[in-house]
Amino acid sequence: MIWKHAKYIFYNPGYSGLKVFVTGHSLGAVYASLAAFKISYSKYRDGKDIFLYTFGGPRIGSLEFAKNFDKLVPNSYRVVVGTDIIVHFPPCKKMKERNLKFYKKIFRKRKSKPCDPYDYNGYYHHGVEVWYPLGTKSKYFICNGYPKNEDFGCSDGLVYYKRKFLENRRNHSIYFLDLTDKYADIFLYKPNIKCSLRKSPKNRRIQLGD
Repeated sequence: MIWKHAKYIFYNPGYSGLKVFVTGHSLGAVYASLAAFKISYSKYRDGKDIFLYTFGGPRIGSLEFAKNFDKLVPNSYRVVVGTDIIVHFPPCKKMKERNLKFYKKIFRKRKSKPCDPYDYNGYYHHGVEVWYPLGTKSKYFICNGYPKNEDFGCSDGLVYYKRKFLENRRNHSIYFLDLTDKYADIFLYKPNIKCSLRKSPKNRRIQLGD
C-alpha cells in the first residue's frame, strides 16, 4: 500500500539524481528490502545509489535470491543487536559435517554450525551484517567473514537456549534506545490528525510487554 504512493517520488524531476535510503525494523525490514530490490530492478535508481539499512530483519529468501539481491543493491546493511533471535528465522540450512573442516579450525568448540553457502534451496541472508554484541551504545562489528552474509564469527555463531528466550526476544526491541530515551512520548502516545500528542491513558500505544 505504501509503495503505491511512494513510487511517484521517482517520477518527480525535483528528486532526480538523489540517493535513496530505505530502512525498516523487523517485518518492516522485509518490506524495506523488497522495496530496495524493486527500486533497483525497475531501474528507478541505479543500484549504487540505493542504501538499505535494516534492523532485526529475518531471512526473506534463498541463497540465489541473496546473490541477486547483493548485485542489485550492493549497499545493503543488516543491523543486529546482541542475541536477537528474529534475525535467525526462518533458519538456514546448516553446513554438513564433511564441509566443516575449514570452519572447525577457526571456530573451535562451537555447538552451532554455519549456514551452508552452497545450498540454493534453504533460506539465506542478503546484505552485510553489522553486529552490536552488547547493544547499540557499545562497539560494533562489520561482519565480512565466512560464510558471506552469514558470518559465523558474528551473531550467526551464537548458541540459543530456551531458558534465555525472553532475553533474546528483548534484544529484538532495543534497537532504538537512543531515540526512545530522548523522544519517549512519541513512542508512548498516538498523535492526532494534526500530529500533536495527547498524553492520556486512552491514547497510549500498545507496548510489547502489555
